[in-house]
Amino acid sequence: MASIFVRVPKDSLQIQGGEMIDVLDGWILGLDPPNGPIVSINLQSASRGKIWLSVGSINLRNSNDSEKGHDSTLWFKTKEIKVNERTGPMNVYFSLKTTNSLATAYGQVWKNGVPVGMEYSTISEVYQEFSDLIGPCVKDDLIQIYAKISLSAYNVRIINHRLHYDRAMVYLGDKSLSKAIAVTTSQQAPFSVTNQDPW
Repeated sequence: MASIFVRVPKDSLQIQGGEMIDVLDGWILGLDPPNGPIVSINLQSASRGKIWLSVGSINLRNSNDSEKGHDSTLWFKTKEIKVNERTGPMNVYFSLKTTNSLATAYGQVWKNGVPVGMEYSTISEVYQEFSDLIGPCVKDDLIQIYAKISLSAYNVRIINHRLHYDRAMVYLGDKSLSKAIAVTTSQQAPFSVTNQDPW
């Protein structure tokens, strides 16, 4: 794997537990393991998924935008994104509406069949956007939108199931940084996901 260097503000980084790492002219410097001289660090452990995770942001990285709907009055899985690699926290967005204001539409972010977000509702016949910050994911986690409608004579509709985040460095070697460092635009490739709605 090619060497990867990260440009950060000219300052010092604090590792959890208090240890400091110097930053010179915007380049990370670190100890050459185990106790060698200060050298520019090669972030080779990126290949093990220990460096590039994510932090929630307003920036769209993945989307599953097709419209889905149903008339179930019980929570029903309506949208789903499968995450194909390890991630950090991210913001999950979706838009919700009812087909008739007499019926309340409900939507909620779930992960692997378990609710992890707030329960949102609307009587609007125009899409309303909602979002939740969810915790880290591992490979094959399922980020889902469950929905229901208060009256089965009408439909709940969901659209624009989206993941918003920025790549960030959260480890230096095997040490956790106290504060995540956002990486450059060229390193902001989206995480691999699979859109797999129930129907």
